Amino acid sequence: MSVATEILNEHISLKTMLLEFLIGLLGFVLLYFIKLRSYQSYWTSKGIWQLKLSIKEAWDLITVNKNINLLIASTYDKAKKFGHEKLYGIAFGNATMVVVGDPDLLKQIMVKDFDSFVDRDPDVVNEYRLNSNVNSDRIWGNTLLNLQGER
Repeated sequence: MSVATEILNEHISLKTMLLEFLIGLLGFVLLYFIKLRSYQSYWTSKGIWQLKLSIKEAWDLITVNKNINLLIASTYDKAKKFGHEKLYGIAFGNATMVVVGDPDLLKQIMVKDFDSFVDRDPDVVNEYRLNSNVNSDRIWGNTLLNLQGER
């Protein structure tokens, strides 16, 4: 085999590797967006009205340009326009949250049904309890919102 043939074979091999890499990367990105899209309908699938965040709101959240409390307040105003201010869901990225805006419903959840909300995120609670030197984190890890135990 001549030197030119060897160089041509190496060149074709590099092109093939690059093409396979790009196809794999494209497949990964596609699967990632399909998964993110499932989060965008998470609350709707549970029977709760879900507000779609605008690109600006999502960007503010990702870059921490806006406090999350202000963001939730602005989403409340949007949900109120649609008549869903009592209970609605939000999804950003792979995180979902439900917002309760009705005082009576909030009282029902926080007082009467509170025992149904134990063991919500034990990894976070244990992280606060075991590995934190900050007193506020230790206090937060032991609040009723982070209750652990039997239902």
